[in-house]
Amino acid sequence: VIVAVIDSGIDIDHEDLDGVIWTNKDDAPNNGKDDDNNGYIDDISGWDFVNDDNDPGDNNRHGTVVAGVAAATGNNGVGIAGMDWKCKIMVLKVLDDRIDGLFSDEIEAIFYAVDNGIHIRNMSFGGLDRLDSFQEAVDYAESKGVLFVAATGNEGEEIAQFPAAYSSVMAVGASHPDDTRVTVATTQGNFGSNYGDHVDVLAPGSGIFSSRIVRSNAYGFFGGTSFSSP
Repeated sequence: VIVAVIDSGIDIDHEDLDGVIWTNKDDAPNNGKDDDNNGYIDDISGWDFVNDDNDPGDNNRHGTVVAGVAAATGNNGVGIAGMDWKCKIMVLKVLDDRIDGLFSDEIEAIFYAVDNGIHIRNMSFGGLDRLDSFQEAVDYAESKGVLFVAATGNEGEEIAQFPAAYSSVMAVGASHPDDTRVTVATTQGNFGSNYGDHVDVLAPGSGIFSSRIVRSNAYGFFGGTSFSSP
């Protein structure tokens, strides 16, 4: 299973992630050529849509945390175990070091991911704008049998954020260990999980231990629907 993590990038050298990164076998590495004619040169692990290059490294930490929850290697004697130890992560960077991004980059990343064979894509961010162009990208993924999973947001209100609120997207809110919706988080600041009729499922989202990038092979505790989604 190939999972596209559309986020701030990933520390692909992290000890718990280096073995789960997707490899584009149709493009020869580091030869400066677009061997697979997909419009991206040397896109071996994915693409950085922020800087328009083939180095989707994480300058924030958010994407690395998300990837760890989804796919950190299990039974390797270090760190954590992700939800699926055998999937591969396609790294698609659309958020900068401040977690800001452009809709155009996010939409391009969705088309890239689908056209390069993903099965699942995770977007642990969103906003209030409902765009026709974004809806078209979501519909395209659905037409190709791709499962789109997205976080509902952390305002603790009955509001719909997109892409989570698109009908074909699995919208994931955050729960406490007792299976109640997070209203006040226990880790990483105070927040509540958004709610409403568009929410499909809750998953653990408070006190989540995962990979991070403050130093080499680091780990830490986090909270938010961003980490419920993966």
